[in-house]
Amino acid sequence: MLARFIELQQEASTPLTASLKTIGELLRRSERYDEAIEYDVRAIRADPRDDSQVHLMGNLYDNAGHVDKAIRIYQTAAEVMPGNAFMNRTLGRLYEREGRLEDALAEYRKAAETDLGSQFYRELVQNLETRIGQQAQG
Repeated sequence: MLARFIELQQEASTPLTASLKTIGELLRRSERYDEAIEYDVRAIRADPRDDSQVHLMGNLYDNAGHVDKAIRIYQTAAEVMPGNAFMNRTLGRLYEREGRLEDALAEYRKAAETDLGSQFYRELVQNLETRIGQQAQG
């Protein structure tokens, strides 16, 4: 029933957002991750202020061994929440863990540029630049 309601909606609304979140959660609980991700991405786009929901989704996918889906969650969040440096930092962390160091560095730089007062983000950039430089030297 929720899926049909979602299909019929043409514009973003509170009931649509709640429905997207609910069906995504139900599918994740049933470990139907390939279906859930589509609803989760739509839910993030429908409510770009709900960063706590993003973390719940991303952590669940990551902990279930679906890093690709966790990355997709944080990519979407970083896109719709450009002022939220923590989204870039978390996406960078996932990239770094997956060995995608240049992608990680780009996200850490975005975080540092977004939150200019954060020494933590500047240090992430510096440390990863050093690591990449050391690997390049051999």
